[in-house]
Amino acid sequence: MIEREGKKIIKISAYQGRCFDDFDKNLKKVYEIIDEAGKGESDFLCFPEAYLSKYKIELSVQLDDPRVLELIDYTRRFDMVIVVGICERESDKVFITALVLYKGEMLGKYRKTMLAEKGFSPDYSLPVFEAKGIRLGVIICHDSSFVEPALTMRWKGARILFSPHYNSIPYDRADEHRILVRNNHIGLAALLQMVVVRSNMIGGDEKYISYGDSAIFSPLGIPVAVAPLFKETLISAEFDYSVLTKEDWCSLKEIPLEVYQQLWEAARKAVEERDALS
Repeated sequence: MIEREGKKIIKISAYQGRCFDDFDKNLKKVYEIIDEAGKGESDFLCFPEAYLSKYKIELSVQLDDPRVLELIDYTRRFDMVIVVGICERESDKVFITALVLYKGEMLGKYRKTMLAEKGFSPDYSLPVFEAKGIRLGVIICHDSSFVEPALTMRWKGARILFSPHYNSIPYDRADEHRILVRNNHIGLAALLQMVVVRSNMIGGDEKYISYGDSAIFSPLGIPVAVAPLFKETLISAEFDYSVLTKEDWCSLKEIPLEVYQQLWEAARKAVEERDALS
């Protein structure tokens, strides 16, 4: 945390880059970026979705894998919270998981809720973590297409929302997808009055493209740091500590219970109708 002109400043960073079909090679890059962000006095750092495992079930690992334990211990080097993704194997299931690491400890993990991929398992836990006196949540890629996971975390007190992605999109849909995803994050930031941090991949092949467009959005929905398309980079943004700790979210004060009762009833009815058709 930086002290500047009598104010506490929080610096948040997001890495945008390529990953490879090699867990160890990706881990080496994670160490490099941790060092870069840590030496730059970042307080929070986010990597893309499933970065260590490159979204491949065959690169999935258990949390007691020595390389994971080594990474957790490595985070002692800096006073910085790190969100890094793996494909996590547990018994016969594989989850798309974001680990939340801080000063040699794992604060916890978030497993992707809204799956768009086969072969992985969902997890419907929506945890909130706390470090540096700030509450934070994590959503992963397709989760950002829905307000419910982020809204739940906001009601649990999260003020920063990390959103790691692994966008690999057909060429003819990539630009439309980029615009939609950007607007989804602007909407979440402004409606929920959170800092939203998006970290995405770059790369591609003859069929699919990963365009990047990582960004950090203020609680007004303003993109205050934006990564160039298709370029490896580390972006950062600074916020007054009070922005992330004082509570001005209007929904906490203004929405009547009757509105939430109707919302619950409408959701229950919609789920019943959906299940009846399946």
